[in-house]
Amino acid sequence: MKYRKYILLLVSLSILIGCSFSDSHKLKFAETIDLVGVNWKVNENLGKVFDIDVIGDFVALRNDWGETKLTLIDILHKKQVYNFGKRGDGPSELINPGPIISRSNHFDIFDGSKMALLRYDVDSIISGDSLATQILFQTSLSGIISLVDLQDSNYVASGVFQEGRLCLLDKKGTACAYAGNYPVSENSVEAPFHVLGVAYQSLMCTQPGGRRTALVTRYGGILQIYEWNLLKKTAKEVCYINEFTPKLTTKDVNGTPNFRPNSETRWGYLAVDATDKYIFALYSGRLQQDGNTFHLGNEVHVFDWNGNPCYLLRLDCEGTSLAVKGNKLFVLAEYDNMGNDIVEYNLSLK
Repeated sequence: MKYRKYILLLVSLSILIGCSFSDSHKLKFAETIDLVGVNWKVNENLGKVFDIDVIGDFVALRNDWGETKLTLIDILHKKQVYNFGKRGDGPSELINPGPIISRSNHFDIFDGSKMALLRYDVDSIISGDSLATQILFQTSLSGIISLVDLQDSNYVASGVFQEGRLCLLDKKGTACAYAGNYPVSENSVEAPFHVLGVAYQSLMCTQPGGRRTALVTRYGGILQIYEWNLLKKTAKEVCYINEFTPKLTTKDVNGTPNFRPNSETRWGYLAVDATDKYIFALYSGRLQQDGNTFHLGNEVHVFDWNGNPCYLLRLDCEGTSLAVKGNKLFVLAEYDNMGNDIVEYNLSLK
């Protein structure tokens, strides 16, 4: 097998890898704010929900609901709900929707199974159309986990790539350059890129109107900020914060080591969004153990675009995802007695 040469090196991963870096530290925020939200009480319109975003005057959800996989809810008129994104393998249908790139009157969603970026127009959705209005590109780049755009001129993907931490794509979805490295300890045993890619899988956001992208790691308390030079097709890491690193535990599958979380795996960041001034990251910090709600978080870590910890927002709900628009924070919350709901918070950050 291609990665057989790494097997012996990975025998002692659980001992030698996954220890915190020497620069690991507990974050200290300038201010802690307790937030009280308003429940939308739209749980009857939510199926199996994975993500939340804001498009213009609507909240958008990745939401398995019958034959559709996406939902729009009017922020002001919450009874106006539109289910769309028809399930299927047709050119304008969805199989496996993933990262959402939002605009003011439309949004783009990457289908990991089709390896294609599809566009949906809000006006078409409101008029009852459940299909994508445009296929922006189909890429040959496999392994994409998160995807953001840089002012409509390029896209940045994070995922499982042999060539680097991040991949810069052009408007046609062609890989142009790779940048960044996985922030592994110098004392760690070398691991295959596919193990690192999954263990360090991260969600991304872009600074509106800027050239910076931020990554937050699911199985680690890690924030990285990169500034892109699109002319040179390069990226410089301008911030790296490490509270704790992923435990690189593996399981052998057909002779190849694969990353597998276990009861010692600690979850870090669950979701991220940004304004031009701040990065908002929903934080868990919990071990993946039975009875532990590791997939939920009630803290939002707020950083500026230089990586300075600014605010710790403590929520009155447990959330799986978040979105920010102006002075509004929207959290996809999960409750034992009613399933999912949306909770809206007012922000008054300086």
